[in-house]
Order: sequence, then C-alpha cells, then structure tokens
Amino acid sequence: MKKLLSFFICSLFITISDVTAADSPAANVEYVSGSAQVYNCKITNNAPLTQGANMEYLLKTIDTCNCGATSYGTGASATQQWANKDAVDQMMATALVPTFVMDIDTRNSSATNRIFNFQLSAAGTFYICWGDGSREKITKTNTYPTTYSHTYTVSGTYTIRFNGLATSYSSDTSTSAITFISSNPQKNLVGISGNLGKIFPIINSSSTGKPRFYSAFYYCSNIIGPLPKGLFTGINGSPATYMFRNTFQGCTGLTGDIPEDFFGGLSGAPTTYMFDSTFYGCAGLTGIPLGLFGNISGTLQRNSFANTFRGCTALTGQSARNPSGTYLYRIWTSARSNQVGDMYNGATRLSDYSSMPSVWR
Repeated sequence: MKKLLSFFICSLFITISDVTAADSPAANVEYVSGSAQVYNCKITNNAPLTQGANMEYLLKTIDTCNCGATSYGTGASATQQWANKDAVDQMMATALVPTFVMDIDTRNSSATNRIFNFQLSAAGTFYICWGDGSREKITKTNTYPTTYSHTYTVSGTYTIRFNGLATSYSSDTSTSAITFISSNPQKNLVGISGNLGKIFPIINSSSTGKPRFYSAFYYCSNIIGPLPKGLFTGINGSPATYMFRNTFQGCTGLTGDIPEDFFGGLSGAPTTYMFDSTFYGCAGLTGIPLGLFGNISGTLQRNSFANTFRGCTALTGQSARNPSGTYLYRIWTSARSNQVGDMYNGATRLSDYSSMPSVWR
C-alpha cells in the first residue's frame, strides 16, 4: 500500500508543480486544516491560521491524519515550495489512507466510561490515533481475538482514527475481524464513519481470506445518526458464512435510510447466516435501497436472511430488491422459514408488507 501511494504521489507532484498561482490560490494553514476536517481529521495548529502552507506542512498533516501509516512529511517531496489549493485538494483526496473513524463520548461520571476497547482478530498491521494525541501501531501475526484498550485521563469527546490492512482472518465462523463488544457493548461509542471494507477486504476465497463482521456493533445503542455510506466498500465477491450476522443488532440510535450499495459489492451464492439479524431492532432506520444485498443468487441456506429487519418499525417504501428491482421474495418463491423467517417482522409500514409471503414476515 505504501509503495503504491508513494508512486502515485510522486506522479501527482509533477502535475501539482505545474499549477501556477494564477490557476489556483495559495493555501494557508486554515485551508489545510479545513480540508483535513472534511475527512474527519482534526488538526491542532501551532501556526497562525493565515500563515502560508508549504508542501512539508501539507505532507506532515497527511501523515498525522494517517496515524503514522505514512511518512511523506520527511521524504523528498516535503519541500518549502508553497502549496496551492489545488495541491491540497488533490493530496487530501489521494494520499489519505482508508480510515475508519469513531466518535466517542467519555463525559459520563463512571470511570469505566473513560476506557475504550475493541477486539481484533484479523492479522495485519494497523494504526490508531486515539484522539488525545497518542498513537499506537499494532503488528498482529495471528488471528486470535485480542482486546486493545485505551484510557482517557480527561473526560470529554474524542475522535479515534483506525487504519491499516488485514492480511488474513480467523477460520472460525463465529469470530469477527473486528468487534466493539469484547466484553460488553461499547457504550461510549456515539458515531461511526469512514471505511471498514478496505481495511478488512476480501483477500481470497479461502476460509481465512474473507472477513466477518459478526456482532461487530451488537447493541452499541448509543451510535446515533445514519449509517455511513461506503462503510463496506471493498467487500466484493461471494459472501462468507456469518459475514454480517447481528452486525447492527440493537443499534437503536441509527436513523435514516440505509445507504445505497451498502453491501452492493457482494455476488454469488448465499451462505448460512450471512444476513441473519443484521439490523434486528434498528427501529430508527427508514428505508431500504435498491440492490442492498448486491447480486447474490442461488439456493438459500440456513438463516441466510432470517430476522434481517425484524423490529425495524420505521421502515417505509419498498422491501429489499435486487439491482434489477425484483423483490427478494419473488426471486426465492419457495423460501422456507429456516432460511428467511421473520425477515420483516414488525416492519409493517413497508409498502409491500401485506403482499409478501407470510414466511418473510
């Protein structure tokens, strides 16, 4: 990943260096900081906001946002040449590594609320910015579930940035690549954004080449707002057993429509428990997009879609359809209760609820 980005950046600088001041205004510290915040990266500035930003400052800012995964700020391209706004925009769009962002609130008086932890089973190299100025690098060579924790000395709100690249996963179908319920649901987790699919992508078709997000956010009920678009971009091809089982079950603070293409990269044959109870109890979700489950086709397996939207009482509009617009219950007309039972139980406001076969509801 570093070599690819380094090559791309070297190529990009040729273009950037040709951009004249007349073509693009010079960037200052405030502009760089504002551009970083678009990507959920908050920079503490020691320099005046109106001070001009050179390429060294820009690249060091990107390294900070990448949590140490890159070292562009000490390379040959980190010159004193002034950066213009086009350079800043292009660099922020291309040099930032895929990152998963978590907003946490530790202001509860309980001391345990100042502890944030998660469990990681995937092997690989990962980087964490904990949001209080501290950073951590994880080099994991096995796929055993390991809990990582951080304690905040001062109560407040923090933004955690997590990136890296998984190299293999556990062959145990009940083991998630990453989960935020290592002991109990992470109650101080109040917001999520960014990308998990590119950090934990499908590597190959083997038992250790596909990630699972089984119970990843199970009953993290304080996560508020809509699901982030692109959260699982990078999860392409055939699904794994238990891939999204219980992923958001009990996340009662989620609101709004499920984003388009949320699982849209998936294709191939259904697997057991792949979407069992994925959104069970998410009573604030309001809509299901076209093609939510990608191009999955073939014989349904045990609990492939059981309880997927059970208790999602605010859903309106049409139920799940494939990319061509065909309802799932018209694709699998002979589905049994041990395959799709109670998929829409309680989602009575769906426009086609009354017309779907009873086994689906």
